[in-house]
Amino acid sequence: MRVVWFAPEMGNTTSGLVNHNRIFIDYLKNHPDVEEVIAVKFPFPEHRIMPPFKEEIRGVWYYRPRISIDYRDAFKSILQEDLKFVERLKIRLFKLMLKLKRIKQLDLDKIKKWGKMETGLIGMTLAQMPFPNPLQKQIGRFIAEFQPDIIQSHIDMISIAGSVAKDTAKGHISYQILVEEEKESLPPRSLIKAMWERSEDALQWLEAHQAVDAYIAASKFVKTLLQKHGIDQRKIKVINSPIVLKHLTPLAKAEARSKLGIPQDKRVILSVGRLIERKRFIDIIRILDDFPEDVILYIKRCVTVSDDMFPSALKMIEKEIRKRKLENRVIINPEILPYKQMSQVYSAADVVVFPFLHEPFGMVAAEAMAVGRPLVVYNSGYLPNFINGNGFIVEPMDLDALREKILNLLDDPALADEMGAKGPDLVKQYDVQVLGEKLLDIYREYL
Repeated sequence: MRVVWFAPEMGNTTSGLVNHNRIFIDYLKNHPDVEEVIAVKFPFPEHRIMPPFKEEIRGVWYYRPRISIDYRDAFKSILQEDLKFVERLKIRLFKLMLKLKRIKQLDLDKIKKWGKMETGLIGMTLAQMPFPNPLQKQIGRFIAEFQPDIIQSHIDMISIAGSVAKDTAKGHISYQILVEEEKESLPPRSLIKAMWERSEDALQWLEAHQAVDAYIAASKFVKTLLQKHGIDQRKIKVINSPIVLKHLTPLAKAEARSKLGIPQDKRVILSVGRLIERKRFIDIIRILDDFPEDVILYIKRCVTVSDDMFPSALKMIEKEIRKRKLENRVIINPEILPYKQMSQVYSAADVVVFPFLHEPFGMVAAEAMAVGRPLVVYNSGYLPNFINGNGFIVEPMDLDALREKILNLLDDPALADEMGAKGPDLVKQYDVQVLGEKLLDIYREYL
Protein backbone atom coordinates (compact mmCIF):
# COMPACT_ATOMS: atom_id res chain seq x y z
CA MET A 1 0.00 0.00 0.00
CA ARG A 2 1.02 3.62 -0.58
CA VAL A 3 0.39 5.92 2.38
CA VAL A 4 0.43 9.71 2.39
CA TRP A 5 0.80 11.01 5.92
CA PHE A 6 -0.37 14.63 6.10
CA ALA A 7 0.11 16.55 9.34
CA PRO A 8 0.83 20.07 10.61
CA GLU A 9 4.07 19.30 12.42
CA MET A 10 6.77 16.78 11.67
CA GLY A 11 9.91 18.67 12.59
CA ASN A 12 12.71 17.68 14.92
CA THR A 13 10.99 19.05 18.01
CA THR A 14 10.38 17.62 21.46
CA SER A 15 6.60 17.39 21.57
CA GLY A 16 3.94 14.72 21.68
CA LEU A 17 2.22 15.58 18.41
CA VAL A 18 5.44 15.76 16.41
CA ASN A 19 6.83 12.57 17.89
CA HIS A 20 3.52 10.80 17.24
CA ASN A 21 3.88 11.52 13.53
CA ARG A 22 7.54 10.64 13.23
CA ILE A 23 7.23 7.43 15.24
CA PHE A 24 4.36 6.06 13.16
CA ILE A 25 5.98 7.14 9.88
CA ASP A 26 9.23 5.38 10.76
CA TYR A 27 7.26 2.26 11.66
CA LEU A 28 5.28 2.26 8.42
CA LYS A 29 8.31 2.73 6.17
CA ASN A 30 9.86 -0.50 7.47
CA HIS A 31 6.70 -2.61 7.27
CA PRO A 32 6.52 -5.23 4.49
CA ASP A 33 2.88 -4.36 3.73
CA VAL A 34 3.77 -0.72 3.00
CA GLU A 35 5.18 -0.07 -0.44
CA GLU A 36 5.88 3.57 0.31
CA VAL A 37 5.02 6.17 2.92
CA ILE A 38 5.23 9.82 1.87
CA ALA A 39 5.08 12.58 4.46
CA VAL A 40 3.39 15.84 3.47
CA LYS A 41 3.96 18.71 5.86
CA PHE A 42 1.33 21.38 6.30
CA PRO A 43 3.02 24.59 5.13
CA PHE A 44 3.76 26.05 8.56
CA PRO A 45 7.29 27.33 9.31
CA GLU A 46 9.58 25.39 11.60
CA HIS A 47 11.50 27.48 14.13
CA ARG A 48 10.39 30.58 12.17
CA ILE A 49 12.03 29.36 8.95
CA MET A 50 10.30 27.63 6.05
CA PRO A 51 11.48 24.01 5.79
CA PRO A 52 12.77 22.65 2.46
CA PHE A 53 10.26 21.76 -0.23
CA LYS A 54 11.58 18.21 -0.31
CA GLU A 55 13.94 16.35 1.99
CA GLU A 56 14.73 12.76 2.90
CA ILE A 57 14.79 11.87 6.59
CA ARG A 58 15.65 8.34 7.66
CA GLY A 59 14.48 6.87 4.37
CA VAL A 60 11.20 8.80 4.13
CA TRP A 61 10.55 11.64 1.70
CA TYR A 62 9.04 14.71 3.36
CA TYR A 63 7.33 17.21 1.08
CA ARG A 64 5.97 20.70 1.67
CA PRO A 65 3.34 21.99 -0.78
CA ARG A 66 4.33 25.06 -2.75
CA ILE A 67 1.52 27.47 -1.94
CA SER A 68 0.75 30.73 -3.70
CA ILE A 69 -2.78 32.05 -3.22
CA ASP A 70 -4.65 35.32 -2.95
CA TYR A 71 -5.27 35.47 0.78
CA ARG A 72 -7.35 38.68 0.88
CA ASP A 73 -10.63 36.81 1.15
CA ALA A 74 -9.28 35.21 4.32
CA PHE A 75 -9.26 38.63 5.99
CA LYS A 76 -12.88 39.22 4.97
CA SER A 77 -13.88 35.80 6.24
CA ILE A 78 -12.25 36.07 9.67
CA LEU A 79 -13.47 39.65 10.22
CA GLN A 80 -17.02 38.31 10.11
CA GLU A 81 -16.37 36.82 13.56
CA ASP A 82 -17.17 38.63 16.80
CA LEU A 83 -13.72 39.95 17.70
CA LYS A 84 -12.55 42.50 20.24
CA PHE A 85 -11.76 45.97 18.89
CA VAL A 86 -8.02 45.47 19.50
CA GLU A 87 -8.07 42.16 17.63
CA ARG A 88 -9.94 43.68 14.68
CA LEU A 89 -7.52 46.60 14.64
CA LYS A 90 -4.48 44.30 14.57
CA ILE A 91 -5.93 42.35 11.65
CA ARG A 92 -6.79 45.51 9.71
CA LEU A 93 -3.32 46.98 10.33
CA PHE A 94 -1.73 43.74 9.15
CA LYS A 95 -3.90 43.83 6.04
CA LEU A 96 -2.95 47.48 5.42
CA MET A 97 0.75 46.69 5.85
CA LEU A 98 0.53 43.97 3.19
CA LYS A 99 -1.41 46.28 0.90
CA LEU A 100 1.22 49.01 1.22
CA LYS A 101 3.87 46.46 0.34
CA ARG A 102 1.73 45.48 -2.65
CA ILE A 103 1.65 41.88 -1.48
CA LYS A 104 -1.44 40.15 -2.86
CA GLN A 105 -0.30 36.55 -2.92
CA LEU A 106 0.63 34.33 0.00
CA ASP A 107 3.75 32.81 -1.54
CA LEU A 108 5.49 30.74 1.10
CA ASP A 109 8.70 30.29 -0.84
CA LYS A 110 9.27 34.06 -0.79
CA ILE A 111 9.01 34.32 3.00
CA LYS A 112 12.25 33.02 4.49
CA LYS A 113 11.83 34.05 8.12
CA TRP A 114 8.51 34.03 9.93
CA GLY A 115 7.06 35.77 12.95
CA LYS A 116 3.76 35.52 14.78
CA MET A 117 1.96 37.71 12.23
CA GLU A 118 2.90 35.49 9.30
CA THR A 119 1.93 32.37 11.23
CA GLY A 120 -1.36 34.04 12.11
CA LEU A 121 -1.91 34.87 8.44
CA ILE A 122 -1.63 31.27 7.30
CA GLY A 123 -3.86 30.30 10.23
CA MET A 124 -6.51 32.76 9.02
CA THR A 125 -6.11 31.47 5.47
CA LEU A 126 -6.64 27.92 6.68
CA ALA A 127 -9.75 28.99 8.62
CA GLN A 128 -11.28 30.85 5.67
CA MET A 129 -14.87 29.80 5.03
CA PRO A 130 -16.63 28.25 3.23
CA PHE A 131 -14.81 24.93 3.30
CA PRO A 132 -12.95 23.64 1.40
CA ASN A 133 -11.19 26.96 0.95
CA PRO A 134 -8.51 27.73 -1.68
CA LEU A 135 -5.64 26.74 0.64
CA GLN A 136 -7.23 23.39 1.47
CA LYS A 137 -8.00 22.73 -2.20
CA GLN A 138 -4.45 23.50 -3.26
CA ILE A 139 -2.95 21.18 -0.65
CA GLY A 140 -5.52 18.52 -1.53
CA ARG A 141 -4.44 18.58 -5.17
CA PHE A 142 -0.83 18.28 -4.03
CA ILE A 143 -1.65 15.18 -1.95
CA ALA A 144 -3.59 13.63 -4.85
CA GLU A 145 -0.50 13.77 -7.07
CA PHE A 146 1.08 10.96 -5.04
CA GLN A 147 -1.82 8.60 -5.87
CA PRO A 148 -2.08 7.17 -2.35
CA ASP A 149 -4.06 4.14 -1.28
CA ILE A 150 -4.45 5.62 2.21
CA ILE A 151 -4.48 9.26 3.27
CA GLN A 152 -3.71 9.76 6.95
CA SER A 153 -4.49 13.35 7.90
CA HIS A 154 -4.44 15.10 11.22
CA ILE A 155 -6.97 17.34 12.93
CA ASP A 156 -10.21 18.77 11.57
CA MET A 157 -9.36 21.82 9.43
CA ILE A 158 -6.24 20.16 8.07
CA SER A 159 -8.18 16.96 7.31
CA ILE A 160 -10.30 18.89 4.83
CA ALA A 161 -7.30 19.00 2.50
CA GLY A 162 -7.13 15.22 2.77
CA SER A 163 -10.82 15.02 1.94
CA VAL A 164 -10.22 17.02 -1.26
CA ALA A 165 -7.85 14.26 -2.35
CA LYS A 166 -10.12 11.47 -1.09
CA ASP A 167 -11.29 10.42 -4.58
CA THR A 168 -7.74 9.37 -5.40
CA ALA A 169 -7.44 7.10 -2.34
CA LYS A 170 -9.20 4.01 -1.01
CA GLY A 171 -9.35 5.32 2.53
CA HIS A 172 -9.08 8.65 4.34
CA ILE A 173 -8.23 8.39 8.04
CA SER A 174 -8.30 11.45 10.33
CA TYR A 175 -6.33 11.48 13.59
CA GLN A 176 -7.91 13.54 16.37
CA ILE A 177 -6.60 14.98 19.65
CA LEU A 178 -9.60 17.17 20.39
CA VAL A 179 -9.32 19.07 23.69
CA GLU A 180 -12.68 20.80 23.89
CA GLU A 181 -12.07 22.41 27.26
CA GLU A 182 -8.93 24.19 26.01
CA LYS A 183 -11.18 26.63 24.17
CA GLU A 184 -12.41 27.98 27.51
CA SER A 185 -8.89 29.07 28.45
CA LEU A 186 -8.51 31.13 25.27
CA PRO A 187 -9.05 34.90 25.40
CA PRO A 188 -12.71 35.77 24.68
CA ARG A 189 -13.50 37.31 21.27
CA SER A 190 -9.92 36.68 20.17
CA LEU A 191 -8.58 35.57 16.80
CA ILE A 192 -7.28 32.28 18.18
CA LYS A 193 -10.67 31.50 19.77
CA ALA A 194 -12.45 32.30 16.51
CA MET A 195 -10.13 29.96 14.63
CA TRP A 196 -10.69 27.27 17.28
CA GLU A 197 -14.44 27.57 16.75
CA ARG A 198 -13.93 27.29 13.01
CA SER A 199 -11.97 24.14 13.67
CA GLU A 200 -15.09 22.75 15.33
CA ASP A 201 -17.08 23.85 12.28
CA ALA A 202 -14.60 21.95 10.12
CA LEU A 203 -15.22 18.78 12.12
CA GLN A 204 -18.94 19.14 11.44
CA TRP A 205 -18.20 19.75 7.75
CA LEU A 206 -16.13 16.58 7.52
CA GLU A 207 -18.89 14.47 8.98
CA ALA A 208 -21.71 16.13 7.03
CA HIS A 209 -19.85 15.53 3.75
CA GLN A 210 -18.78 11.97 4.63
CA ALA A 211 -15.24 13.14 3.95
CA VAL A 212 -13.55 10.81 6.44
CA ASP A 213 -13.75 7.02 6.45
CA ALA A 214 -12.47 6.58 10.01
CA TYR A 215 -11.52 8.86 12.88
CA ILE A 216 -8.65 7.75 15.08
CA ALA A 217 -9.01 9.05 18.62
CA ALA A 218 -5.85 9.31 20.71
CA SER A 219 -7.78 7.87 23.69
CA LYS A 220 -11.26 6.98 24.93
CA PHE A 221 -11.34 10.48 26.41
CA VAL A 222 -11.01 11.94 22.88
CA LYS A 223 -13.53 9.43 21.53
CA THR A 224 -16.13 10.75 23.99
CA LEU A 225 -15.46 14.33 22.86
CA LEU A 226 -15.81 13.34 19.20
CA GLN A 227 -19.14 11.70 19.92
CA LYS A 228 -20.30 14.90 21.66
CA HIS A 229 -19.53 16.70 18.40
CA GLY A 230 -21.79 14.36 16.47
CA ILE A 231 -19.24 11.98 14.99
CA ASP A 232 -20.72 8.55 14.33
CA GLN A 233 -19.20 6.31 17.01
CA ARG A 234 -18.97 3.44 14.50
CA LYS A 235 -16.36 5.49 12.63
CA ILE A 236 -14.22 6.17 15.70
CA LYS A 237 -11.26 3.89 16.40
CA VAL A 238 -9.13 4.36 19.51
CA ILE A 239 -5.38 4.11 18.94
CA ASN A 240 -3.18 5.73 21.57
CA SER A 241 -0.15 7.76 20.64
CA PRO A 242 2.94 5.55 20.38
CA ILE A 243 6.26 5.52 22.16
CA VAL A 244 9.39 3.62 21.12
CA LEU A 245 10.39 1.45 24.04
CA LYS A 246 13.76 0.51 22.57
CA HIS A 247 14.76 4.19 22.58
CA LEU A 248 13.68 4.77 26.19
CA THR A 249 16.46 2.98 28.03
CA PRO A 250 17.06 4.32 31.55
CA LEU A 251 20.42 5.81 32.43
CA ALA A 252 22.05 6.00 35.84
CA LYS A 253 20.71 9.10 37.58
CA ALA A 254 24.18 10.58 38.08
CA GLU A 255 25.09 10.10 34.41
CA ALA A 256 21.82 11.66 33.22
CA ARG A 257 22.28 14.69 35.47
CA SER A 258 25.85 15.13 34.31
CA LYS A 259 24.68 15.22 30.68
CA LEU A 260 21.99 17.84 31.47
CA GLY A 261 24.04 19.95 33.89
CA ILE A 262 21.75 19.23 36.86
CA PRO A 263 23.42 19.34 40.31
CA GLN A 264 23.98 15.87 41.75
CA ASP A 265 23.09 16.91 45.31
CA LYS A 266 19.55 18.05 44.51
CA ARG A 267 16.23 16.20 44.53
CA VAL A 268 14.57 16.78 41.19
CA ILE A 269 10.90 17.21 40.31
CA LEU A 270 10.51 16.92 36.54
CA SER A 271 7.71 18.00 34.23
CA VAL A 272 7.67 17.94 30.43
CA GLY A 273 5.40 19.68 27.93
CA ARG A 274 4.37 22.78 26.01
CA LEU A 275 4.19 25.99 28.01
CA ILE A 276 0.45 26.52 27.73
CA GLU A 277 -1.90 27.29 30.59
CA ARG A 278 -3.75 23.98 30.80
CA LYS A 279 -0.45 22.19 31.51
CA ARG A 280 -0.44 23.99 34.90
CA PHE A 281 3.32 23.99 35.49
CA ILE A 282 2.61 27.03 37.60
CA ASP A 283 0.92 24.81 40.20
CA ILE A 284 4.25 23.08 40.93
CA ILE A 285 6.00 26.45 41.17
CA ARG A 286 3.40 27.68 43.67
CA ILE A 287 4.21 24.86 46.09
CA LEU A 288 7.95 24.61 45.43
CA ASP A 289 8.96 26.97 48.26
CA ASP A 290 7.16 24.63 50.68
CA PHE A 291 9.78 21.96 49.96
CA PRO A 292 13.29 21.86 51.45
CA GLU A 293 15.98 23.92 49.69
CA ASP A 294 17.52 20.85 48.05
CA VAL A 295 14.37 20.26 45.94
CA ILE A 296 14.41 21.83 42.47
CA LEU A 297 12.00 21.83 39.52
CA TYR A 298 13.25 20.94 36.03
CA ILE A 299 10.84 21.77 33.19
CA LYS A 300 11.68 20.29 29.81
CA ARG A 301 9.83 22.63 27.50
CA CYS A 302 8.37 21.19 24.32
CA VAL A 303 8.31 23.45 21.27
CA THR A 304 5.74 23.29 18.48
CA VAL A 305 4.80 25.45 15.51
CA SER A 306 1.38 26.22 16.97
CA ASP A 307 3.00 27.83 20.03
CA ASP A 308 3.15 31.01 17.94
CA MET A 309 -0.65 31.06 17.84
CA PHE A 310 -1.64 29.92 21.34
CA PRO A 311 -1.24 32.15 24.41
CA SER A 312 1.97 31.15 26.16
CA ALA A 313 2.17 30.58 29.91
CA LEU A 314 5.89 31.43 29.95
CA LYS A 315 5.50 35.05 31.16
CA MET A 316 3.08 33.97 33.88
CA ILE A 317 5.50 31.25 34.99
CA GLU A 318 8.48 33.61 34.98
CA LYS A 319 6.52 36.17 36.99
CA GLU A 320 5.62 33.54 39.58
CA ILE A 321 9.25 32.43 39.82
CA ARG A 322 10.40 36.01 40.45
CA LYS A 323 7.60 36.65 42.94
CA ARG A 324 8.63 33.62 45.02
CA LYS A 325 12.37 34.20 44.50
CA LEU A 326 12.83 30.74 43.01
CA GLU A 327 15.24 31.68 40.22
CA ASN A 328 17.86 29.25 41.56
CA ARG A 329 15.39 26.40 42.01
CA VAL A 330 13.60 26.27 38.66
CA ILE A 331 15.31 25.23 35.43
CA ILE A 332 13.41 25.62 32.14
CA ASN A 333 15.17 23.82 29.31
CA PRO A 334 13.89 24.85 25.84
CA GLU A 335 16.54 22.86 23.96
CA ILE A 336 15.28 20.69 21.12
CA LEU A 337 16.36 17.14 21.86
CA PRO A 338 16.27 14.11 19.57
CA TYR A 339 13.75 11.55 20.78
CA LYS A 340 16.45 9.10 21.82
CA GLN A 341 17.90 11.65 24.25
CA MET A 342 14.65 12.14 26.14
CA SER A 343 15.45 9.08 28.26
CA GLN A 344 18.23 11.04 29.95
CA VAL A 345 15.74 13.78 30.90
CA TYR A 346 13.45 11.29 32.65
CA SER A 347 16.38 9.40 34.17
CA ALA A 348 17.61 12.57 35.89
CA ALA A 349 14.38 12.93 37.91
CA ASP A 350 13.35 11.64 41.32
CA VAL A 351 9.66 12.15 40.60
CA VAL A 352 7.80 13.19 37.44
CA VAL A 353 4.73 15.39 37.79
CA PHE A 354 2.10 16.11 35.14
CA PRO A 355 -0.49 18.56 36.53
CA PHE A 356 -2.19 18.77 33.13
CA LEU A 357 -5.86 19.53 32.55
CA HIS A 358 -7.92 17.75 29.86
CA GLU A 359 -4.88 15.94 28.44
CA PRO A 360 -6.01 13.92 25.37
CA PHE A 361 -3.37 11.25 25.96
CA GLY A 362 0.03 12.20 27.38
CA MET A 363 2.96 10.58 25.58
CA VAL A 364 5.33 12.19 28.07
CA ALA A 365 3.74 10.23 30.92
CA ALA A 366 4.19 6.97 29.02
CA GLU A 367 7.82 7.90 28.28
CA ALA A 368 8.54 8.61 31.96
CA MET A 369 7.01 5.27 32.92
CA ALA A 370 9.15 3.46 30.35
CA VAL A 371 12.25 4.86 32.05
CA GLY A 372 10.95 3.68 35.44
CA ARG A 373 10.00 6.92 37.13
CA PRO A 374 7.04 7.33 39.53
CA LEU A 375 4.30 9.77 38.49
CA VAL A 376 2.00 12.29 40.10
CA VAL A 377 -0.83 13.35 37.78
CA TYR A 378 -4.06 15.31 37.88
CA ASN A 379 -7.32 13.43 37.68
CA SER A 380 -8.12 14.88 34.27
CA GLY A 381 -8.25 13.69 30.68
CA TYR A 382 -6.49 10.41 29.97
CA LEU A 383 -3.69 10.77 32.56
CA PRO A 384 -5.36 8.78 35.39
CA ASN A 385 -5.36 5.72 33.10
CA PHE A 386 -1.57 5.57 33.37
CA ILE A 387 -1.64 5.04 37.13
CA ASN A 388 -1.75 1.49 38.45
CA GLY A 389 0.46 1.35 41.51
CA ASN A 390 3.16 3.41 39.79
CA GLY A 391 2.26 6.80 41.22
CA PHE A 392 -0.47 9.02 42.61
CA ILE A 393 -3.56 10.75 41.24
CA VAL A 394 -4.67 14.06 42.79
CA GLU A 395 -7.66 16.23 42.03
CA PRO A 396 -6.98 19.15 39.67
CA MET A 397 -5.66 22.32 41.31
CA ASP A 398 -5.61 20.71 44.80
CA LEU A 399 -2.20 22.11 45.70
CA ASP A 400 -2.17 20.61 49.21
CA ALA A 401 -2.67 17.10 47.81
CA LEU A 402 -0.14 17.77 45.03
CA ARG A 403 2.44 18.84 47.62
CA GLU A 404 1.74 15.84 49.85
CA LYS A 405 2.08 13.21 47.12
CA ILE A 406 5.26 14.71 45.67
CA LEU A 407 6.78 14.88 49.15
CA ASN A 408 5.80 11.25 49.83
CA LEU A 409 7.93 10.16 46.89
CA LEU A 410 10.82 12.54 47.57
CA ASP A 411 11.08 11.53 51.24
CA ASP A 412 10.76 7.82 50.57
CA PRO A 413 13.16 6.81 47.77
CA ALA A 414 12.34 3.13 48.31
CA LEU A 415 8.65 3.81 47.64
CA ALA A 416 9.57 5.91 44.60
CA ASP A 417 11.74 3.09 43.22
CA GLU A 418 9.06 0.49 43.93
CA MET A 419 6.40 2.51 42.12
CA GLY A 420 8.68 3.50 39.26
CA ALA A 421 9.70 -0.11 38.64
CA LYS A 422 6.12 -0.96 37.66
CA GLY A 423 6.10 1.53 34.79
CA PRO A 424 7.98 -0.40 32.05
CA ASP A 425 5.52 -3.30 32.13
CA LEU A 426 2.50 -0.99 32.18
CA VAL A 427 3.57 0.88 29.02
CA LYS A 428 4.27 -2.10 26.79
CA GLN A 429 0.78 -1.63 25.32
CA TYR A 430 1.82 1.80 24.00
CA ASP A 431 4.88 0.63 22.10
CA VAL A 432 4.80 1.42 18.38
CA GLN A 433 5.21 -2.28 17.57
CA VAL A 434 1.77 -2.85 19.11
CA LEU A 435 0.01 0.35 18.01
CA GLY A 436 1.53 0.33 14.53
CA GLU A 437 -0.14 -3.00 13.79
CA LYS A 438 -3.48 -1.65 15.04
CA LEU A 439 -3.12 1.29 12.68
CA LEU A 440 -2.33 -0.98 9.74
CA ASP A 441 -5.36 -3.14 10.56
CA ILE A 442 -7.52 -0.06 10.02
CA TYR A 443 -5.79 0.73 6.74
CA ARG A 444 -6.36 -2.83 5.52
CA GLU A 445 -10.12 -2.42 5.94
CA TYR A 446 -10.11 0.01 2.97
CA LEU A 447 -7.79 -1.81 0.57
